[in-house]
Amino acid sequence: MQLLGGRLDTVMNQAIIALLGAAIGSASAIAGSVITNIVAIRNENSRQKESRHAAYVAALRKEAATAFSEIYAEFSAIEQICWFAKNIPVEVNSDMVRRYYAAIEATDPRMMAALATVAGLNVPLHDELRPISRALQRLDDEVGEALRMLPTDRDLAISSLAACHANLVELDELIPKKIAEVMRTAERSIEGQ
Repeated sequence: MQLLGGRLDTVMNQAIIALLGAAIGSASAIAGSVITNIVAIRNENSRQKESRHAAYVAALRKEAATAFSEIYAEFSAIEQICWFAKNIPVEVNSDMVRRYYAAIEATDPRMMAALATVAGLNVPLHDELRPISRALQRLDDEVGEALRMLPTDRDLAISSLAACHANLVELDELIPKKIAEVMRTAERSIEGQ
């Protein structure tokens, strides 16, 4: 090695330095690639989480809207027969009673299904809606009792239906407030997820 006047040592040192530089460069490239991939995976996970959250929010709002729609459909059926009993009692007849029962038979299962779907998505939201559906069911029971009296004691049946109308007015004032509460509960639940 000395024969070449130290030139071999210099060449070897340069080769080692170049090799070390290449190794450090490769390690840096690999580390950079790993870090880039980790960041990309985290970003993708975040996007997927946001996408799932957006889908959940959309489903919750859709099902809550369906529940409100069915609640109002049932409310409308009850309100109609009670309004006629209060304001135009001669119009309360067997045809109106049949239409009432047909409307309730159509809306009640849909309302219950919508509430069950809401419960599957968000129990606190369902718990906020449940008092409204229970109030409607109680009113439907009262209307049903009054309608059963119609053939035997029309005056009592009509006055019972008219009395139910006052409860409907109270419920009609409560429902929009309850909707606002339900939506606040939904927003809080959504934010917490």
